[in-house]
Amino acid sequence: ALLSGVSIDRRAAYATKIREAYFTFPPLAPNAYFLSQLGIGPEFRGRGLGHYVIDSFLNQGRAEGFRQFQLNVLADNKPAVQLYASAGFVVEREFLAGAGQFQYFCMVSKC
Repeated sequence: ALLSGVSIDRRAAYATKIREAYFTFPPLAPNAYFLSQLGIGPEFRGRGLGHYVIDSFLNQGRAEGFRQFQLNVLADNKPAVQLYASAGFVVEREFLAGAGQFQYFCMVSKC
């Protein structure tokens, strides 16, 4: 989703920056079930698939005994932030990654 508005010739450079930024993320809470990556292709959006994936993630974590859930999301990815908020996630902290190039939210849910 982040790269969907970027021209093909610039996507590789952006993807490299995102990959480098990943290593600057804050540590995971020791008892948290972590969602690493979620993306819904543009042709599949608006069908409730994001809600389905988040619900499945939470249900699987609960089935394994987890009660705390965590994820990181680009702060300017408004649709994703809204999706996670609608599932009960709240912004716990903000941080910069990729030498300060990207602002992220660390979002958590305790169920």
